[in-house]
Amino acid sequence: MKKHLFTIAMLALGLSVNAQVCFAPSGTSPFTVGTWPFSVKSADFNADGKADLVVANAISDNISVLMGNGAGGFANAVNIYVGDQPHFVITTDFNADGKIDLATANTGDNSVSVLLGNGTGSFASAVSFPVGTQPPSLASADFNLDGNADLAVASPGTNHVAIMLGTGTGSFAPVTYINNTGTQPHCIISADFNGDGRADLAMTNDFSNDVTILKGYGNGSFTSPTNYSVGATPYSVVTGDFNIDGKLDLATANYGSNTISILRGNGTGGFITPATSFSVGANPTSLTCADFNGDGKDDLAVTNQANNNVSVLLGNGIGSFSAAVNFTVGNGPQGITHADFNADGKHDLATANFNNTNASVLLNCMIMGIATFVNEQNVSIYPNPASNFITIDLNQITAYDKKIELLNSIGQVVLEEEVNGNLMTVNLTDRPAGLYVLKIFDGKSLIAMKKVMKQ
Repeated sequence: MKKHLFTIAMLALGLSVNAQVCFAPSGTSPFTVGTWPFSVKSADFNADGKADLVVANAISDNISVLMGNGAGGFANAVNIYVGDQPHFVITTDFNADGKIDLATANTGDNSVSVLLGNGTGSFASAVSFPVGTQPPSLASADFNLDGNADLAVASPGTNHVAIMLGTGTGSFAPVTYINNTGTQPHCIISADFNGDGRADLAMTNDFSNDVTILKGYGNGSFTSPTNYSVGATPYSVVTGDFNIDGKLDLATANYGSNTISILRGNGTGGFITPATSFSVGANPTSLTCADFNGDGKDDLAVTNQANNNVSVLLGNGIGSFSAAVNFTVGNGPQGITHADFNADGKHDLATANFNNTNASVLLNCMIMGIATFVNEQNVSIYPNPASNFITIDLNQITAYDKKIELLNSIGQVVLEEEVNGNLMTVNLTDRPAGLYVLKIFDGKSLIAMKKVMKQ
Protein backbone atom coordinates (compact mmCIF):
# COMPACT_ATOMS: atom_id res chain seq x y z
CA MET A 1 0.00 0.00 0.00
CA LYS A 2 2.82 2.40 0.88
CA LYS A 3 4.56 1.66 -2.39
CA HIS A 4 1.31 2.42 -4.19
CA LEU A 5 0.95 5.76 -2.37
CA PHE A 6 4.55 6.57 -3.21
CA THR A 7 3.88 6.06 -6.91
CA ILE A 8 0.73 8.19 -6.76
CA ALA A 9 2.62 10.99 -5.03
CA MET A 10 5.39 10.93 -7.63
CA LEU A 11 2.92 11.05 -10.51
CA ALA A 12 0.92 13.86 -8.91
CA LEU A 13 4.07 15.97 -8.74
CA GLY A 14 4.99 15.25 -12.32
CA LEU A 15 8.00 13.16 -11.25
CA SER A 16 9.16 9.78 -12.52
CA VAL A 17 10.39 7.06 -10.20
CA ASN A 18 13.06 5.42 -12.35
CA ALA A 19 13.51 7.83 -15.25
CA GLN A 20 16.82 9.62 -15.49
CA VAL A 21 15.15 13.01 -15.67
CA CYS A 22 13.34 14.97 -12.99
CA PHE A 23 11.53 18.30 -12.83
CA ALA A 24 9.44 19.68 -9.98
CA PRO A 25 7.51 22.95 -9.60
CA SER A 26 9.36 25.84 -8.01
CA GLY A 27 7.92 26.42 -4.55
CA THR A 28 6.11 29.60 -5.63
CA SER A 29 5.14 28.53 -9.17
CA PRO A 30 3.00 29.44 -11.10
CA PHE A 31 3.56 33.17 -11.56
CA THR A 32 0.80 35.53 -12.68
CA VAL A 33 1.32 37.30 -16.02
CA GLY A 34 -1.03 38.87 -18.59
CA THR A 35 -3.96 37.41 -20.49
CA TRP A 36 -3.29 34.59 -22.96
CA PRO A 37 0.48 34.27 -22.53
CA PHE A 38 1.85 32.75 -25.73
CA SER A 39 5.63 33.04 -25.60
CA VAL A 40 8.28 33.06 -22.86
CA LYS A 41 12.01 33.82 -22.94
CA SER A 42 14.74 34.18 -20.34
CA ALA A 43 17.68 36.57 -19.99
CA ASP A 44 19.37 38.62 -17.26
CA PHE A 45 17.65 41.99 -17.67
CA ASN A 46 19.20 43.77 -14.66
CA ALA A 47 22.72 42.28 -14.84
CA ASP A 48 22.56 40.75 -11.36
CA GLY A 49 23.60 37.29 -12.52
CA LYS A 50 20.11 35.85 -12.03
CA ALA A 51 17.84 34.58 -14.81
CA ASP A 52 14.72 36.67 -15.43
CA LEU A 53 11.64 36.02 -17.58
CA VAL A 54 9.62 37.88 -20.18
CA VAL A 55 6.22 36.67 -21.41
CA ALA A 56 4.22 37.90 -24.42
CA ASN A 57 0.48 38.14 -23.62
CA ALA A 58 -1.73 38.05 -26.71
CA ILE A 59 -5.04 39.33 -25.31
CA SER A 60 -3.78 41.96 -22.85
CA ASP A 61 -1.50 43.40 -25.59
CA ASN A 62 1.52 43.52 -23.31
CA ILE A 63 4.58 41.74 -22.07
CA SER A 64 5.20 40.66 -18.49
CA VAL A 65 8.72 41.08 -17.11
CA LEU A 66 9.51 38.99 -14.04
CA MET A 67 12.79 39.48 -12.18
CA GLY A 68 14.34 36.28 -10.82
CA ASN A 69 15.63 35.96 -7.26
CA GLY A 70 18.20 33.28 -8.11
CA ALA A 71 16.39 30.66 -6.04
CA GLY A 72 13.65 29.70 -8.50
CA GLY A 73 11.27 32.50 -7.52
CA PHE A 74 10.27 35.70 -9.28
CA ALA A 75 9.03 39.15 -8.32
CA ASN A 76 5.54 40.23 -9.35
CA ALA A 77 5.28 40.84 -13.08
CA VAL A 78 5.70 44.32 -14.49
CA ASN A 79 3.45 44.65 -17.55
CA ILE A 80 4.41 46.84 -20.52
CA TYR A 81 2.18 47.61 -23.49
CA VAL A 82 3.67 46.56 -26.84
CA GLY A 83 1.03 46.26 -29.59
CA ASP A 84 -2.06 44.38 -30.65
CA GLN A 85 -1.91 40.66 -29.83
CA PRO A 86 1.80 39.96 -29.27
CA HIS A 87 2.35 36.25 -29.90
CA PHE A 88 6.12 36.00 -29.66
CA VAL A 89 8.99 37.70 -27.83
CA ILE A 90 12.76 37.54 -28.26
CA THR A 91 15.74 39.06 -26.45
CA THR A 92 18.75 40.71 -28.11
CA ASP A 93 20.76 43.96 -28.12
CA PHE A 94 19.46 46.24 -30.89
CA ASN A 95 21.40 49.41 -30.04
CA ALA A 96 24.77 47.85 -29.18
CA ASP A 97 24.91 49.25 -25.64
CA GLY A 98 25.48 45.88 -23.98
CA LYS A 99 22.01 45.84 -22.43
CA ILE A 100 19.25 43.35 -23.23
CA ASP A 101 16.44 44.65 -25.44
CA LEU A 102 13.16 43.01 -26.46
CA ALA A 103 11.14 42.56 -29.65
CA THR A 104 7.63 41.18 -30.12
CA ALA A 105 5.67 39.95 -33.13
CA ASN A 106 2.16 41.43 -32.96
CA THR A 107 -0.40 39.50 -35.00
CA GLY A 108 -3.28 41.94 -34.40
CA ASP A 109 -1.73 45.05 -35.96
CA ASN A 110 0.82 43.45 -38.32
CA SER A 111 3.80 44.95 -36.56
CA VAL A 112 7.01 44.30 -34.68
CA SER A 113 7.61 46.20 -31.43
CA VAL A 114 11.07 46.95 -30.05
CA LEU A 115 11.70 47.85 -26.41
CA LEU A 116 15.18 49.07 -25.48
CA GLY A 117 16.46 47.97 -22.08
CA ASN A 118 18.23 50.23 -19.59
CA GLY A 119 20.19 47.42 -17.92
CA THR A 120 18.30 47.67 -14.62
CA GLY A 121 15.31 45.56 -15.63
CA SER A 122 13.24 48.40 -17.08
CA PHE A 123 12.48 49.09 -20.73
CA ALA A 124 11.65 52.13 -22.83
CA SER A 125 8.21 52.41 -24.39
CA ALA A 126 7.65 50.13 -27.35
CA VAL A 127 8.41 51.45 -30.83
CA SER A 128 6.50 49.61 -33.54
CA PHE A 129 7.44 48.86 -37.15
CA PRO A 130 4.98 47.56 -39.80
CA VAL A 131 5.72 44.15 -41.33
CA GLY A 132 3.67 41.47 -43.14
CA THR A 133 0.32 40.00 -42.24
CA GLN A 134 -0.33 38.46 -38.79
CA PRO A 135 3.31 37.80 -37.80
CA PRO A 136 3.39 34.94 -35.23
CA SER A 137 7.17 34.85 -34.63
CA LEU A 138 10.49 36.53 -35.31
CA ALA A 139 14.21 35.77 -35.07
CA SER A 140 17.30 37.94 -34.70
CA ALA A 141 20.82 37.66 -36.13
CA ASP A 142 23.30 39.79 -38.07
CA PHE A 143 22.19 39.01 -41.62
CA ASN A 144 24.42 41.55 -43.42
CA LEU A 145 27.56 41.25 -41.23
CA ASP A 146 27.60 44.92 -40.19
CA GLY A 147 27.67 44.16 -36.47
CA ASN A 148 24.06 45.20 -35.88
CA ALA A 149 21.16 42.98 -34.83
CA ASP A 150 18.64 42.39 -37.62
CA LEU A 151 15.21 40.74 -37.63
CA ALA A 152 13.45 38.10 -39.72
CA VAL A 153 9.67 37.94 -39.30
CA ALA A 154 7.33 35.15 -40.43
CA SER A 155 4.17 36.28 -42.23
CA PRO A 156 1.53 33.54 -42.65
CA GLY A 157 -1.02 35.86 -44.21
CA THR A 158 1.20 36.43 -47.26
CA ASN A 159 3.47 33.35 -47.10
CA HIS A 160 6.67 35.34 -46.90
CA VAL A 161 9.48 36.40 -44.57
CA ALA A 162 10.13 40.06 -43.76
CA ILE A 163 13.80 41.04 -43.35
CA MET A 164 14.50 44.11 -41.19
CA LEU A 165 18.14 45.23 -41.20
CA GLY A 166 19.11 47.01 -38.00
CA THR A 167 20.83 50.39 -37.91
CA GLY A 168 22.46 49.82 -34.51
CA THR A 169 20.26 52.44 -32.89
CA GLY A 170 17.15 50.35 -32.27
CA SER A 171 15.67 51.27 -35.64
CA PHE A 172 15.63 49.48 -39.01
CA ALA A 173 16.07 50.05 -42.73
CA PRO A 174 12.98 49.63 -44.96
CA VAL A 175 11.61 46.10 -44.91
CA THR A 176 12.42 43.66 -47.72
CA TYR A 177 10.52 40.45 -48.34
CA ILE A 178 11.31 36.87 -49.31
CA ASN A 179 8.26 35.46 -51.07
CA ASN A 180 6.84 31.95 -51.59
CA THR A 181 8.64 30.39 -48.66
CA GLY A 182 5.91 27.91 -47.63
CA THR A 183 2.24 27.79 -46.79
CA GLN A 184 1.32 29.50 -43.51
CA PRO A 185 4.83 30.06 -42.05
CA HIS A 186 4.68 29.97 -38.26
CA CYS A 187 7.94 29.73 -36.33
CA ILE A 188 11.26 31.13 -37.57
CA ILE A 189 14.79 30.73 -36.18
CA SER A 190 18.28 31.67 -37.31
CA ALA A 191 21.51 29.62 -37.24
CA ASP A 192 24.51 28.87 -39.48
CA PHE A 193 23.55 25.55 -41.07
CA ASN A 194 26.39 25.32 -43.61
CA GLY A 195 29.26 26.63 -41.49
CA ASP A 196 30.13 29.59 -43.71
CA GLY A 197 29.86 32.18 -40.95
CA ARG A 198 26.65 33.65 -42.36
CA ALA A 199 23.27 33.53 -40.66
CA ASP A 200 20.69 31.24 -42.27
CA LEU A 201 16.98 30.81 -41.54
CA ALA A 202 14.69 27.86 -40.80
CA MET A 203 10.93 28.21 -40.66
CA THR A 204 8.00 25.87 -40.03
CA ASN A 205 4.98 25.99 -42.35
CA ASP A 206 1.65 25.02 -40.77
CA PHE A 207 -0.31 24.11 -43.87
CA SER A 208 2.41 22.56 -46.06
CA ASN A 209 3.75 20.43 -43.15
CA ASP A 210 7.36 21.24 -43.86
CA VAL A 211 10.37 23.32 -42.88
CA THR A 212 11.83 25.99 -45.17
CA ILE A 213 15.60 26.58 -45.22
CA LEU A 214 16.96 29.91 -46.49
CA LYS A 215 20.76 30.15 -46.62
CA GLY A 216 22.15 33.63 -46.08
CA TYR A 217 24.58 35.36 -48.43
CA GLY A 218 25.86 37.63 -45.66
CA ASN A 219 24.50 40.80 -47.29
CA GLY A 220 20.94 40.64 -46.02
CA SER A 221 19.66 38.45 -48.85
CA PHE A 222 19.05 34.72 -49.01
CA THR A 223 19.00 31.79 -51.40
CA SER A 224 15.80 30.38 -52.83
CA PRO A 225 13.89 28.29 -50.28
CA THR A 226 14.39 24.55 -49.87
CA ASN A 227 11.63 22.65 -48.08
CA TYR A 228 11.80 19.45 -46.01
CA SER A 229 8.73 17.49 -44.93
CA VAL A 230 8.11 16.91 -41.21
CA GLY A 231 5.00 16.02 -39.21
CA ALA A 232 1.54 17.56 -39.44
CA THR A 233 1.14 21.24 -38.59
CA PRO A 234 4.64 22.02 -37.32
CA TYR A 235 4.33 24.89 -34.83
CA SER A 236 7.88 25.25 -33.55
CA VAL A 237 11.47 24.51 -34.56
CA VAL A 238 14.78 24.45 -32.65
CA THR A 239 18.37 23.51 -33.44
CA GLY A 240 20.63 20.98 -31.76
CA ASP A 241 23.40 18.52 -32.54
CA PHE A 242 21.47 15.36 -31.82
CA ASN A 243 24.00 12.87 -33.21
CA ILE A 244 27.12 14.75 -32.03
CA ASP A 245 28.68 15.04 -35.48
CA GLY A 246 29.34 18.78 -35.28
CA LYS A 247 26.53 19.58 -37.72
CA LEU A 248 23.36 21.41 -36.75
CA ASP A 249 20.15 19.39 -36.78
CA LEU A 250 16.52 20.51 -36.49
CA ALA A 251 13.61 19.43 -34.32
CA THR A 252 9.99 20.46 -34.92
CA ALA A 253 6.93 20.23 -32.67
CA ASN A 254 4.08 18.93 -34.82
CA TYR A 255 0.74 20.11 -33.43
CA GLY A 256 -1.36 18.00 -35.79
CA SER A 257 0.41 14.65 -35.40
CA ASN A 258 1.38 14.74 -31.69
CA THR A 259 5.02 14.17 -32.56
CA ILE A 260 8.37 15.83 -32.82
CA SER A 261 10.35 15.41 -36.04
CA ILE A 262 14.15 15.30 -36.30
CA LEU A 263 15.97 16.43 -39.43
CA ARG A 264 19.69 15.62 -39.35
CA GLY A 265 21.89 18.25 -40.95
CA ASN A 266 24.54 17.34 -43.53
CA GLY A 267 26.74 20.34 -42.74
CA THR A 268 26.18 22.05 -46.09
CA GLY A 269 22.81 23.57 -45.26
CA GLY A 270 20.83 20.51 -46.32
CA PHE A 271 19.05 17.89 -44.24
CA ILE A 272 18.75 14.13 -44.49
CA THR A 273 15.28 12.86 -45.34
CA PRO A 274 12.94 11.43 -44.34
CA ALA A 275 12.59 13.07 -40.94
CA THR A 276 12.47 10.79 -37.90
CA SER A 277 9.48 11.25 -35.61
CA PHE A 278 8.92 10.57 -31.90
CA SER A 279 5.63 10.60 -29.99
CA VAL A 280 4.90 13.26 -27.40
CA GLY A 281 1.67 14.56 -25.86
CA ALA A 282 -1.43 16.03 -27.48
CA ASN A 283 -1.04 19.18 -29.59
CA PRO A 284 2.64 19.99 -29.01
CA THR A 285 3.32 23.68 -29.57
CA SER A 286 6.81 24.78 -28.55
CA LEU A 287 10.26 23.23 -28.16
CA THR A 288 13.47 23.97 -26.31
CA CYS A 289 16.79 22.11 -26.46
CA ALA A 290 19.36 21.62 -23.68
CA ASP A 291 21.29 18.88 -21.85
CA PHE A 292 18.82 18.29 -19.03
CA ASN A 293 20.44 15.23 -17.43
CA GLY A 294 24.08 16.29 -17.70
CA ASP A 295 25.30 13.48 -19.95
CA GLY A 296 26.68 15.76 -22.67
CA LYS A 297 23.89 14.99 -25.16
CA ASP A 298 21.20 17.33 -26.43
CA ASP A 299 17.73 16.67 -25.03
CA LEU A 300 14.34 18.19 -25.89
CA ALA A 301 11.39 19.56 -23.94
CA VAL A 302 8.05 20.29 -25.61
CA THR A 303 4.80 21.81 -24.37
CA ASN A 304 1.66 19.72 -24.92
CA GLN A 305 -1.20 22.19 -25.12
CA ALA A 306 -4.07 19.71 -24.75
CA ASN A 307 -2.46 17.70 -21.91
CA ASN A 308 -1.33 20.64 -19.74
CA ASN A 309 2.14 19.18 -19.47
CA VAL A 310 5.68 19.17 -20.82
CA SER A 311 7.30 16.14 -22.45
CA VAL A 312 11.03 15.73 -21.90
CA LEU A 313 12.89 13.42 -24.31
CA LEU A 314 16.47 12.47 -23.50
CA GLY A 315 18.85 12.23 -26.44
CA ASN A 316 21.12 9.22 -26.88
CA GLY A 317 23.75 11.05 -28.93
CA ILE A 318 23.05 9.13 -32.15
CA GLY A 319 19.97 11.07 -33.23
CA SER A 320 17.35 9.14 -31.28
CA PHE A 321 15.51 9.82 -28.03
CA SER A 322 14.07 7.98 -25.05
CA ALA A 323 10.33 7.77 -24.56
CA ALA A 324 8.80 11.05 -23.41
CA VAL A 325 8.55 11.67 -19.66
CA ASN A 326 5.77 14.13 -18.80
CA PHE A 327 5.66 16.87 -16.17
CA THR A 328 2.53 18.83 -15.26
CA VAL A 329 2.43 22.59 -15.79
CA GLY A 330 -0.45 25.06 -16.18
CA ASN A 331 -3.50 24.99 -18.42
CA GLY A 332 -2.78 25.21 -22.15
CA PRO A 333 1.01 25.60 -22.20
CA GLN A 334 2.02 27.40 -25.38
CA GLY A 335 5.61 28.65 -25.05
CA ILE A 336 8.65 27.16 -23.34
CA THR A 337 12.19 28.22 -22.49
CA HIS A 338 15.07 26.96 -20.36
CA ALA A 339 17.54 28.66 -18.03
CA ASP A 340 19.15 28.05 -14.63
CA PHE A 341 16.60 29.75 -12.40
CA ASN A 342 18.01 28.60 -9.04
CA ALA A 343 21.75 28.85 -9.80
CA ASP A 344 22.49 25.16 -9.26
CA GLY A 345 24.15 24.61 -12.64
CA LYS A 346 21.22 22.71 -14.16
CA HIS A 347 18.77 23.63 -16.91
CA ASP A 348 15.30 24.44 -15.58
CA LEU A 349 12.09 25.06 -17.58
CA ALA A 350 9.46 27.78 -17.80
CA THR A 351 6.19 27.65 -19.74
CA ALA A 352 3.64 30.26 -20.78
CA ASN A 353 0.16 28.87 -20.03
CA PHE A 354 -2.33 30.76 -22.15
CA ASN A 355 -5.49 29.37 -20.49
CA ASN A 356 -4.27 30.27 -16.99
CA THR A 357 -2.76 33.75 -17.42
CA ASN A 358 0.36 32.48 -15.69
CA ALA A 359 3.81 31.00 -16.21
CA SER A 360 5.00 27.74 -14.67
CA VAL A 361 8.58 27.17 -13.53
CA LEU A 362 9.91 23.63 -13.24
CA LEU A 363 13.23 23.20 -11.42
CA ASN A 364 15.59 20.47 -12.54
CA CYS A 365 15.97 18.07 -9.62
CA MET A 366 18.64 15.74 -11.00
CA ILE A 367 21.56 14.82 -8.74
CA MET A 368 24.19 12.45 -10.12
CA GLY A 369 21.67 10.93 -12.52
CA ILE A 370 19.09 10.20 -9.80
CA ALA A 371 15.77 12.03 -9.66
CA THR A 372 15.64 14.14 -6.49
CA PHE A 373 13.31 16.81 -5.23
CA VAL A 374 14.19 20.48 -4.74
CA ASN A 375 13.54 20.93 -1.02
CA GLU A 376 16.57 18.98 0.18
CA GLN A 377 17.87 22.06 2.03
CA ASN A 378 15.12 21.49 4.62
CA VAL A 379 16.51 18.08 5.62
CA SER A 380 19.65 17.54 7.71
CA ILE A 381 21.36 14.13 7.66
CA TYR A 382 24.45 13.22 9.72
CA PRO A 383 26.87 11.63 9.38
CA ASN A 384 26.66 11.63 5.58
CA PRO A 385 28.49 9.63 4.22
CA ALA A 386 27.66 7.03 6.83
CA SER A 387 28.82 3.47 7.52
CA ASN A 388 26.19 2.22 9.98
CA PHE A 389 23.58 4.63 11.33
CA ILE A 390 22.36 8.03 10.13
CA THR A 391 20.31 10.61 11.99
CA ILE A 392 17.64 12.48 10.06
CA ASP A 393 16.65 15.93 11.32
CA LEU A 394 13.26 17.09 10.01
CA ASN A 395 12.84 20.11 12.31
CA GLN A 396 12.68 22.47 9.31
CA ILE A 397 9.78 20.54 7.75
CA THR A 398 6.36 21.59 8.98
CA ALA A 399 4.31 18.49 8.29
CA TYR A 400 2.00 16.36 10.42
CA ASP A 401 1.94 12.91 8.87
CA LYS A 402 5.59 12.42 7.95
CA LYS A 403 7.08 9.23 6.60
CA ILE A 404 10.29 8.36 4.80
CA GLU A 405 11.38 6.06 2.02
CA LEU A 406 14.93 5.15 1.08
CA LEU A 407 15.64 4.32 -2.58
CA ASN A 408 18.73 2.67 -4.01
CA SER A 409 20.56 3.87 -7.11
CA ILE A 410 18.09 2.23 -9.51
CA GLY A 411 15.02 3.67 -7.82
CA GLN A 412 13.95 0.65 -5.75
CA VAL A 413 12.43 1.36 -2.33
CA VAL A 414 14.59 -0.48 0.23
CA LEU A 415 13.18 1.07 3.41
CA GLU A 416 9.86 2.59 4.51
CA GLU A 417 9.20 4.05 7.97
CA GLU A 418 6.73 6.34 9.69
CA VAL A 419 8.29 9.35 11.43
CA ASN A 420 7.49 10.07 15.07
CA GLY A 421 8.76 13.53 16.02
CA ASN A 422 11.43 15.40 14.08
CA LEU A 423 14.50 13.23 14.73
CA MET A 424 14.92 9.61 13.72
CA THR A 425 17.75 7.12 13.31
CA VAL A 426 18.03 4.80 10.32
CA ASN A 427 20.11 1.61 10.35
CA LEU A 428 22.25 1.24 7.20
CA THR A 429 24.48 -1.51 8.55
CA ASP A 430 23.15 -4.20 6.21
CA ARG A 431 22.87 -1.93 3.18
CA PRO A 432 25.41 -2.14 0.34
CA ALA A 433 27.74 0.81 -0.10
CA GLY A 434 26.65 3.39 -2.66
CA LEU A 435 24.31 6.28 -3.33
CA TYR A 436 20.76 6.35 -1.94
CA VAL A 437 17.95 8.90 -2.08
CA LEU A 438 15.84 9.70 0.97
CA LYS A 439 12.26 10.81 0.30
CA ILE A 440 10.07 12.52 2.90
CA PHE A 441 6.28 12.53 2.61
CA ASP A 442 3.47 14.44 4.29
CA GLY A 443 0.65 11.97 3.87
CA LYS A 444 0.54 11.27 0.14
CA SER A 445 2.56 14.34 -0.87
CA LEU A 446 6.28 14.21 -1.54
CA ILE A 447 7.75 17.26 0.24
CA ALA A 448 11.53 16.75 0.30
CA MET A 449 14.35 14.53 -0.93
CA LYS A 450 18.05 14.28 -0.14
CA LYS A 451 21.08 12.30 -1.27
CA VAL A 452 22.56 9.76 1.20
CA MET A 453 25.96 8.08 0.84
CA LYS A 454 26.64 4.68 2.41
CA GLN A 455 30.34 3.87 2.85
